[in-house]
Amino acid sequence: MSQEFNACAKLVNEEDYNAFSLQYDGLLKEGIDPFKEMLKFQLKLQVDLNSKLPYLNPNPTELKTIGEKIDWQKKNFDAILDEYRELLTSMGGMSNGSKKASAAWKTWKSDHQKLEKPNLKLILMKIDWKYFLS
Repeated sequence: MSQEFNACAKLVNEEDYNAFSLQYDGLLKEGIDPFKEMLKFQLKLQVDLNSKLPYLNPNPTELKTIGEKIDWQKKNFDAILDEYRELLTSMGGMSNGSKKASAAWKTWKSDHQKLEKPNLKLILMKIDWKYFLS
């Protein structure tokens, strides 16, 4: 089984971005807090995930004990940290491969100094945006 590079990239495309941008502007015009709306969507995603894969993610609206809530929060915090590390790694240039690219933030790697020095504007100009917008 081959691993798909940046599997989530297909989730973002220009058409959807423009639609979400219009929706965001509409919420502001109606006096609705977009952050609260995002949290509602996130809760719906968590509940939907529970209905599909209950053994992976409990329904957050059904957590009854402090221990259940702590376990749920720890799992989600780990997921957020994983996304954050992927962001940091991507700044090292995914075209280099994730192992080499991670030297951008892993100070103990031999390429760390080399990868932390480039100007961010130059890096952003070199990004193949089709991975993010297609």
